[in-house]
Amino acid sequence: MLTYSGIILLLVFSGISLVTGKRLVCYYSNWAQYRVGLGRFTTDNVDPYLCTHVIYAYAKLNGNQLAPIELNDEMYYQRMINLKSRNPNLKVLLAVGGWGVGSKAFTKVSSQTSNRIEFTHNAIQYLRKHNFDGLDFHWMYPTSKGSPAGDKYDFAELIARLISQLLLIFYINDRNLDFITMMTYDFHGAWEKNTGHNSPLFQRLNEKPPQSYSNVNWAARYWTSKGIPPSKLNIGIPTFGRGFTLASRMIYGPSAPAIGPSPGGIYTREPGYLAYYEVCKLIQKGGHVYRMNDAQVPYVVIGNQWVGYDDIKSVINKANYVQIGGYGGVGVWTLALDDFSGSCGSGKYPLISAIKNAFRN
Repeated sequence: MLTYSGIILLLVFSGISLVTGKRLVCYYSNWAQYRVGLGRFTTDNVDPYLCTHVIYAYAKLNGNQLAPIELNDEMYYQRMINLKSRNPNLKVLLAVGGWGVGSKAFTKVSSQTSNRIEFTHNAIQYLRKHNFDGLDFHWMYPTSKGSPAGDKYDFAELIARLISQLLLIFYINDRNLDFITMMTYDFHGAWEKNTGHNSPLFQRLNEKPPQSYSNVNWAARYWTSKGIPPSKLNIGIPTFGRGFTLASRMIYGPSAPAIGPSPGGIYTREPGYLAYYEVCKLIQKGGHVYRMNDAQVPYVVIGNQWVGYDDIKSVINKANYVQIGGYGGVGVWTLALDDFSGSCGSGKYPLISAIKNAFRN
């Protein structure tokens, strides 16, 4: 099935010109500051020349106002904005919402005209106060997770009000918007009973619908078939892998039976979810890397653990796919999950750097 992370939009103040060339949009996750050791990530780790846009995730909704989540968020806001003194072309945006927030607060904001007016005014004031270039509205999801059916219409009204004052960059079907980023990952994960890759570029040769829809190429073609110009589309690229525990060590290919998630990584600590720098440690410990030649992505097997992830070769393939297809760029989740410290031996930010270099070439 076509997968994207809900209704996500980016709003950039009118008068802000977009960086020319391919877009390289990167998320900064504020909770990565609490990881231990080599996993700890703050604004001090952000390379201001790496991405065209950096999005600070997340703020929350407090009534009809934006508000910080962490006590030190506003300090880190300023530190992130200060990176623009080193690279004036960098765009820094603030994201509100995320998976853990749900729909209740968004439903309230969008449900009445007075709330929409107040939120629009307050949001613009908040962004200007902290010198952000715009807002990433990350509602997961309208009409889901407790959100009533009418939310999609109320949300459209909220968008209409916001678009009247901001240049809109939206993650859903609207040919009048500036660009669309597809969340082309989380196609498969440990919520399923068989192994599957997090973000395959193409379908596997033996796949039939609807399984054959769960890949980057199908998603991109779906959007263009609806009339979206390829230049408006960003392809989502993950710097994390999705892992499974195999039912049998003797059956370890794609679609192998699985009994649950792989153990959490030593730094990310979420079962079935590993940063790229954690995956490379599995390889260094003796994990065997296999390539899905049809899907053009790798997976690693060590013992009864199976992890589908992206490596340098696969992200270069995706960057080349973007260029050949005339797509507008990529969206990366996240900076903190790439090997930002260079512990894997391929330099700092090997995945994002590979994408950037592929665009240069």
